[in-house]
Amino acid sequence: MSIFNSIFEINIYAALKNKIPETALAIIASWVIIKVVLSFLKPKARGVCVWSLLVIWLMLVLHITIFSRDIGERSTELGFGHSYFEWLVEGSDEAGRVLIMNIIMFIPGGLLLSEIFYMLRYSKIVIPIAILSCFSFVIEILQFSFGLGLAETDDVINNTLGAAVGCLITGVLNKYDICKFK
Repeated sequence: MSIFNSIFEINIYAALKNKIPETALAIIASWVIIKVVLSFLKPKARGVCVWSLLVIWLMLVLHITIFSRDIGERSTELGFGHSYFEWLVEGSDEAGRVLIMNIIMFIPGGLLLSEIFYMLRYSKIVIPIAILSCFSFVIEILQFSFGLGLAETDDVINNTLGAAVGCLITGVLNKYDICKFK
C-alpha cells in the first residue's frame, strides 16, 4: 500500500469512526453552505463547480471502494438484509457502522447529481437515484471481479438509500427556495 493510501485512510477513517451523526450533519451543512456560496456565481460557473464536486466525489468513492484495496479472494454476500441482521440481531457494532457509512457515503452523490439535474431543468429524482444505484452496482461487480473485499447486495441497497436521501435533501431545499439557485 502506498504512503498516500495509508495517510488518506488514517485521516478519513479515523475522523469518521464512531462519528456517524456528526458526519451526516457535516455533509448536509456543507451542502447548504456550498449552495449559498454557489448562488453568488453565474450559472455557467456554478455548473462547472457542481460538476467538479461530483467528479471529486466519484474519485473519492472509487478510491475508498476500489483503488485503496489489495487484491484478494473473491467473496460475495448476495442475501438481502445480511448486514442488517448482523447489526440488529447479532449485535455487531462494526456491521452497523459499515452499513450506515455506506448510506452516508452516497448522500453527497445524491445531493450533487440531483442538483445537476435541477440545473438542467429536469426535476425527476428517480433518474439520479437510478444512475447512482447503477454506479454502486458497478463498484460491487469490480470488487468481486478483482477480489477487492466483500461484494454485497446490501451495499448497493444502502448506497441507493444514501443517494435517495441526498436527492430528497436537494429537492426539499430547491422546492422551498432554501439556497435555491436563481
